[in-house]
Formats: sequence, C-alpha cells, structure tokens
Amino acid sequence: MGAGRGGKRPFFKKKRSVDLAQGSILDLAFTSSNTLIAARTASGTTGFWQASTGEPIRTLADYSSPVSSMALSPDGGTVAAGFADGSVRLWTTADQRELTHWRGASGAIVGLAFSPDGTQLATAGESRTIEVQDWATGMVVQTLVGHGSTIHSVAFTADGAALLSATVNGEVWRWSVADGQAMELLPQAGRILNQAAFAADGSRVVLGLNDGTVQLWELATPTLLWETTQPDNAVQSVLLGPDWVAAGLANGEIVLLDGQNGRLSQTLIGHTGAVRTLARSPNGQQLLSGSADASLRLWDVATGQQLAQLTGHKTAVTAVQFAPDGTFFISGSNDGTVRGWGK
Repeated sequence: MGAGRGGKRPFFKKKRSVDLAQGSILDLAFTSSNTLIAARTASGTTGFWQASTGEPIRTLADYSSPVSSMALSPDGGTVAAGFADGSVRLWTTADQRELTHWRGASGAIVGLAFSPDGTQLATAGESRTIEVQDWATGMVVQTLVGHGSTIHSVAFTADGAALLSATVNGEVWRWSVADGQAMELLPQAGRILNQAAFAADGSRVVLGLNDGTVQLWELATPTLLWETTQPDNAVQSVLLGPDWVAAGLANGEIVLLDGQNGRLSQTLIGHTGAVRTLARSPNGQQLLSGSADASLRLWDVATGQQLAQLTGHKTAVTAVQFAPDGTFFISGSNDGTVRGWGK
C-alpha cells in the first residue's frame, strides 16, 4: 500500500482571489474559452469573474431565494441556475444576458444537467421530480416521477437518449427521454448515499456511501463490478478517473482505487479534515482535493506524491475545478471566496 506524503515543491501558487461577501461558494465552472469563471453562493448569488484578473463582470442573480444548483452547457455558452424556490434561470456566458426563466417543480432545484447537444435541460426537484425541458422554447419534453427519496445527481447519457439519476437512499434510475419510461438500475440500498459520480458516457457510476463503502457499477446490465469499504469512515466525495477511482474520506484521507478491481493503489495522507471535493486534471494524471481543513492539495495519481499544499481560504474548501486546458484551477470555500491558482 502506498502513501502519498508532503512534497515540498510549490507546484502551484495562488494567482488571484475573488471575494464574494454574499455567502459560501457552492459550485464553480469555467467557460469553454477559460476566460470567465461562473460561481454560485449559498446566499442566492450567481456571477461571472474575469479569469485573468479576478475582477467581477456581473452578478447574474441576487434574489431572495438561494441558488441550489448550477450547470454549464457543453459548449460553455450558457449557464443555468436552479433556486430554492423551484425557479430556473439561464444566461449567456458571452454577455451575461438572461435568456429565459421559469418556475419548475415544487421545492428546491437540487440537480441540473444539459443534454450533450445543449438543447435540453434536466432539472431535479426536491419534490423527487425531474423535468426535461427544451429551454429555448419552454416546452417540457418529459416529467419524470417515481423516486422515493431526494434526488441529488442527474446526468444525460452520451447520446442524449436517456437520463441517469441517483438519490440519497441509493437508487440509480435510467429514464428514456423519448417516452419517460424508467428502468431501476440499482434498487434502494438501505444506506445513505453521500455522492455519486457518473462516467462521461453514462456507462458506469461510482457511489460513495455514508458507511464507508465505495461501489463501482456497470449500468448496462447492471452489474456491481466491485465494492470496497473503509470501516467507520464515511465517504464524502468520489471521482472517476480514466482507470482509477478516488474517494475522499471523513478522516481526511483520500484512497485511490484500481478502476478494474477496486484494490487500493494509494492512500493520500495530508488533510486534517474531511475531504469535501475532488477534481482531476484533463489528462487524468493529477488529483486536486479540497478539505474541511481549509486547504487544497495537489497530488500525482501515479506515485501518490503530494505536489502542493495550498492555503489561503479561511474555512472549508467546498468546490474545486481545473480549467479545461489544465494550466490553472479554481477553488471555492465557505468563507465566501473564489480563488484562482496557477503555475
């Protein structure tokens, strides 16, 4: 068993920070050109910042209802935000112009996903309902009902013909967008699911459970490919790599698992608080982690070596994402700041 520990070379350093006094940062994303950062906060604010300077361009949403979810279209040209009051709004990333808005299902919008061609938007409501909508025309293509607990993850399959959803109680369903028919891929697990991550093509899903279990499922059959458990250590975050799976644990460790069999490849030790969020570089060779200890750490996946420890946030790091070209990344924290880091 390998253990990655404190490399001292400052591979990355802080380039800039953006202070959002309105509240905690919940989600972050880059536009396709790498020039704008989109972020949402717990206070109900969604905005864009210039990636090169960190200067705020425009606050898109500052409503009385908190923002509860956010998604970028595949081409990076449109951003969608879901609100706690059930409303959804879309803007252009080029000029931050509002395109449309509507009131969705009752309860907070807890999950959003664009179809691969960007024409449809799936919205998952706290009411356990999913709507698939042609957002340009306002036409609801399908209303999907049947889950028995709150939905927290939605994703389209690569061809856009089906939608995948995961719930807190461990259900994973596949829905036909054409006729709304549902197939229960994974039944209720009877255990709390903290996070699910779907493969980009929708063929697999990794589940991180509150009892410390990590599962990788092939969804076509469906088949449990492997399962491993970290005793008495809740899985807080999960990530699918090219041939590996990462799981962030409540005790601050990150386990890297072989994607083929789930065997432990590396244990990454460094964080002193729960690992809340994970991201991988575009080439899959580096892993970025954010923790309740207020730090970010960059790791070499092959060796488990810690490449950098990044500090500056005052409280838990809740969101991290690499730029599409891998040259820098951004982080968001409960302290209300978005920070950009680069070589």
